[in-house]
Amino acid sequence: MVRRYEKRVNEIQAVQYSGTNIMEIVDFVGDVIGIDWHKNASLEITTSDGIIECCKSEYLIKDHKGKLSVCDVDEFKEVYNEVKDYDYR
Repeated sequence: MVRRYEKRVNEIQAVQYSGTNIMEIVDFVGDVIGIDWHKNASLEITTSDGIIECCKSEYLIKDHKGKLSVCDVDEFKEVYNEVKDYDYR
């Protein structure tokens, strides 16, 4: 019998890289070993899990398990909706 399934969606946290909000990104990532910043262009963040490369306007995403990834603006807007009344702690 054929059945239909929906993909479960987990809540994420995200910060959009503006080209200048490096400290916000560092605070968000938390486990930063090193960082290479190319003014108003890209950011390379080294963590214990590896290197994350983020370009200006892309979103840095932390999933429900704490895993980091990068998402371009168009895909982010298509996939995610902002949660209103969220108490970040």
